[in-house]
Amino acid sequence: CGPGARLLLGSQANTRVYRSQGAVAGMALDARLRDGSLAVAWPDPIVPHADSRFRQRQHWRLTPSARLILAETFVAGRLGTGERFAFDDFDSEVRISVENRLVLVDRLALEPARRDPAAPGAFGDCAALMTIYFAGLALESHARALEAEAVRLEAERAGGIVQSCAPFKNVGWILRVAAFDLEALAPLRRRMA
Repeated sequence: CGPGARLLLGSQANTRVYRSQGAVAGMALDARLRDGSLAVAWPDPIVPHADSRFRQRQHWRLTPSARLILAETFVAGRLGTGERFAFDDFDSEVRISVENRLVLVDRLALEPARRDPAAPGAFGDCAALMTIYFAGLALESHARALEAEAVRLEAERAGGIVQSCAPFKNVGWILRVAAFDLEALAPLRRRMA
């Protein structure tokens, strides 16, 4: 994005990762946000199907006055058909740099055959995870408002949602919300729409 530009990246539907015969499906993004620009990347969830392999890498490079809101939503499979962590490999990494200084590396790497993601201490009973990155100090009020909505949902659902919000490197915030299913995350997704 050039100076002062506004960008909205979305998708038309879930990103479905289909069965693989060994090949890895992937996406890569290397984006630069200049002074005063704002990028909102809010794609629909990634849904890895049984026997699929997926690798995603994103690197967002910001100047100090640029702002980024990035949402990543992962679903453990086609839950309606009984698939839950039936994929072979899922690996997604987000990097954020400000002034060529790496301020965040966040990675979700799952190989169900090696370690059960449904085990206590991992996903447990949850099957959906939404992570929202707010990079840029001017976005604190947005991060706090969405955090308040997540806290409200967590209390309302009595255990169906777990959330946390934390700052990173005096640059921004990460909000994570895990839920039993994707439907539980819908109010948060709508609030940002």
